[in-house]
Amino acid sequence: MDNLPIGTVMIWAGDPGDLPASWKVCNGKQLKKTDYAELYGTLGTRWDNDSGYQADFFSLPDLRGVFLRGVNDDRVDGYRDPDVTTRVRLKGNTMVSVDDAGSYQRFEFQSHAHGLNFSAVNAGGAIGPDGNSYQGWGPAPPTSASGGKETRPVNAYVYFVIKVKK
Repeated sequence: MDNLPIGTVMIWAGDPGDLPASWKVCNGKQLKKTDYAELYGTLGTRWDNDSGYQADFFSLPDLRGVFLRGVNDDRVDGYRDPDVTTRVRLKGNTMVSVDDAGSYQRFEFQSHAHGLNFSAVNAGGAIGPDGNSYQGWGPAPPTSASGGKETRPVNAYVYFVIKVKK
């Protein structure tokens, strides 16, 4: 791991207290520019945020609780990020494109529709899931909400760590 360039992000599955001194957890903490000049030269202010910003410091990436995604880099085929223009920076830094490392994107459900499955048919129409009778092609009842607080795949917690010094 010593030959990796400063600024390399990797996964750490152990206790962060056991990290070598040349690595730090990607938790958004601020570091002094003069103490980590080479890392600052790599990251610049792209990961800074407005909370507690100080001119002599810069921020580590804050990768807690987020899934990582490769930069779109002006990709235009079927694998592009269709919402690249809605990405944001934690700091209102207009010098760095949102189509670059350090931007974030909120969760979202892809637009979709659901058909209705009526529970029973009666003499003049159908009985909807809310118990009301619906005739012909008139208004249909809304589907019931279901699910959790986010859309996500099966996952496991790890620490994202960054090489800060040689």
